Amino acid sequence: MDVAVFAEYLFGVSRHKTLVINAFLLGTWISGISLSRLTITSGVSLCATGPKIEEILEIIKCYKSEYDQILIFGYPPFLKILVDRGIEIEPDYWRDKSTRFIFIPGGEGFSEGWRDYINRCLDTQHRDEWDNYVISGFGASDLGITGFIETTDSVRIRRIAHSKEEFASAIFGDDFGSLPMLFQYHPLKYYITVNPQSELEFSTLSPNTLAPLIRYNIHDLGGTISYRKMQTKLTSFGFNDNIEIPFPFFYVSRRLTGEISVNGQLIYPENLKEALFVNSEIATQISGRFRMLTEEDKYKNIRLYIDVELRDGIKFNQQLKLKYQKVIHDYLLKVNAGYQEVINNNPKAEVRLRFRKEGELENKRDIKIHYVLTSQKR
Repeated sequence: MDVAVFAEYLFGVSRHKTLVINAFLLGTWISGISLSRLTITSGVSLCATGPKIEEILEIIKCYKSEYDQILIFGYPPFLKILVDRGIEIEPDYWRDKSTRFIFIPGGEGFSEGWRDYINRCLDTQHRDEWDNYVISGFGASDLGITGFIETTDSVRIRRIAHSKEEFASAIFGDDFGSLPMLFQYHPLKYYITVNPQSELEFSTLSPNTLAPLIRYNIHDLGGTISYRKMQTKLTSFGFNDNIEIPFPFFYVSRRLTGEISVNGQLIYPENLKEALFVNSEIATQISGRFRMLTEEDKYKNIRLYIDVELRDGIKFNQQLKLKYQKVIHDYLLKVNAGYQEVINNNPKAEVRLRFRKEGELENKRDIKIHYVLTSQKR
C-alpha cells in the first residue's frame, strides 16, 4: 500500500475533487517526486508553495470553492501558525461549508493536545463523517514518502494510550519517555526490525526500488507490533472493534538526539509540546515554536530553560509567565520520571520559562525547528 492507496482509503480522493498543497521546503526532504506520483495516480491537483503563509492563504481563498477538500502537507509548528493566521483573518476561516481542510504534518511527532487544537479550529459540518482533520505521515529525505501514514485505527489507538496509562504501557512499554507516534505499514513493501539499541531499521522489499535499503538506520527509537498482537491488546482492555486494515504497526518514540539532559535525567520535546497544548487558552497564545536549553548560573548549577514564542499581539507579563511555567512544571512532574527525580533532589531546579516574540525562534534557512541547544553560561 503506497501513498496513493492510503490517500484513497483516508480521504476518498477518487470521490472528492482534491487540491494538495505542499507547504514543506521544496526539495528531497518531502520527496516532491512522490507527491507528483500521487497527483498522477490519484488525479488530485498539486500546488507546491513551500512554507509561505500568505501565499497558501491566497491560494485557498482563490480556489477553495473549486475543490471538495484541500490537503495541506507541512511541518507541525508551521501548520499551527498557518491555522492561527487564517483565524486572525476570519474566525471561521477553516470552517468552510463547502470545503474540507485536512492537515498532514510530518517531520516530527506531535502531541494529542496539538491534534485536538487543530481539530477544534477546523471543526465543520463534516463532523458526522469525519472527526479527525490531522493525519501524520512518517518519512525522511533518505527514505522519501514511504506510505507510513497514520490510519484511523492508529489514531484511535494512540488516543486511547494518551488517556489510559496502563494501555500505553502495554502497547509501548514503560520506558518510551513520551507518547510515541503510531503508524501502519505494508509488510510486503517494507521490513522493519529493531536493533539492540531500540533503533528502527528499515529494509525495502519492492522490486521497483532503484536503490534498495537494507537495515537502514536513521536513529529513530521505537518498535514494531504485529496486527494480531495489537488486536489482542485492544481486546484485553475491553476495546472490541476490529482493526480495519490487517497490517502491522510500528511506533517512533523519539529521535536519538531529540532530548535534553538535565542533571543526568532526560527531558523530551514531546513532553513540552503536550504541556503547552493541554491548556486550550495557552495554545491560542503561542506560535507553537519553543526551545529547550540548559544554562549554568553563577553558582555553577545547571538549570533547564524553555524559550516559548508568543503570537503577535500577546503581551509579555509576569503573571502570564508564571502561569505557563506552572503548567509546564506540573505536567513534567506528571509524565516525566527524570524530571521528578531532578526536583526531588533539588526543588529549586524547576523549569524556568522565557518568552520570545513571534519569529524570534524561526530558523530562516530551515523550516524544521531545533528544539535543543547545547549548554550555555548565563
